[in-house]
Amino acid sequence: SYITTKKASDYYRWPQSNAKTQGTVRIVFGADSPLDSASGLLVLPNSDPLACSRNTTFTAKHQPWIALIKKGNCTYSQKIRAAQRQGASAVVIYNIDGTGNDTNLMAHSDIVAIMVGNILGTEMAKLVKNGSDVYVAIVVANPRGLWYSSTWAYSLSFTFIGVTTITMFYFAFLFIKRMYRNQQLRKQEVQCSVAQKSMKRENEKAIAKLEVRTLRTGDLVESEDVSCVVCTDSFKHNEKVTVLPCRHLYHKKCIEPWLLEHPTCPMCKFHILKYKVSLAKPAESSTFRHDGWCGIYSLLLYVFRLMRRAMIHLHRVTRSILYQAEILLNECTTHEACL
Repeated sequence: SYITTKKASDYYRWPQSNAKTQGTVRIVFGADSPLDSASGLLVLPNSDPLACSRNTTFTAKHQPWIALIKKGNCTYSQKIRAAQRQGASAVVIYNIDGTGNDTNLMAHSDIVAIMVGNILGTEMAKLVKNGSDVYVAIVVANPRGLWYSSTWAYSLSFTFIGVTTITMFYFAFLFIKRMYRNQQLRKQEVQCSVAQKSMKRENEKAIAKLEVRTLRTGDLVESEDVSCVVCTDSFKHNEKVTVLPCRHLYHKKCIEPWLLEHPTCPMCKFHILKYKVSLAKPAESSTFRHDGWCGIYSLLLYVFRLMRRAMIHLHRVTRSILYQAEILLNECTTHEACL
């Protein structure tokens, strides 16, 4: 067991394997006590436990030894001088009953002397009375407290530096990751822009190679049913029309903006870039016999698609009606309300 203390106030530790109380308790040096360490066997007074008599004696098995005296009946100086006359290397005075671990400042002669609380003093006295050899070491504590040590300070410093470094690296990683992601997004935007411009140039080249005609008298486009799918207006004579490789017919002013954004036929989704258009443009004076039949074909295809959509819608409505009827029939069967 050992005690650690300093000038005004400090804490001591009493680790004892068979002791009921372990922990940290407040103790004080005496007002005139030298700040020196001391150690030795703990010894009680033989006759007077308060050591107030001038004839007080101590029986020590060997040197050095430390006197354990209880407070009361006389001054601290009298108790300390009595132990000092018997050859004690230090004196431990414990407080009176009922004071717990409270301590007081005390004045005395020039010898290492400390005061401890009643709980600790009583426990040590019982151990001595029971015949146990109790060795006590009084050590002057660090001015910063028992908790402070260079090793502990270095450990705390390195821990703080390590945590700070890890945190800085983490935020640096997040910052770099975000910059990289933004750079990739900008790169993708540039690539998309370049791709769009390239596609637009390809579309313009393909559009420039498409067949353009001027409708003449006698072309089979006078029917109101034959119209431009883009603007839904009927074709008229002397209008310029563009004929796609799939042979579908559109107003030139309508189809070209469409093809710049969507290089496919609005009706059959034919991709004009996948078709090799001849560089030589046909003469505008060519007949429209074949193209007239192509317009009729386009009209029939358009009507067929409308009918197909109508049939799909009718099928969905029929299924919905049958489903509702089946639900009503099940409810009638369950409640026996169906006639």
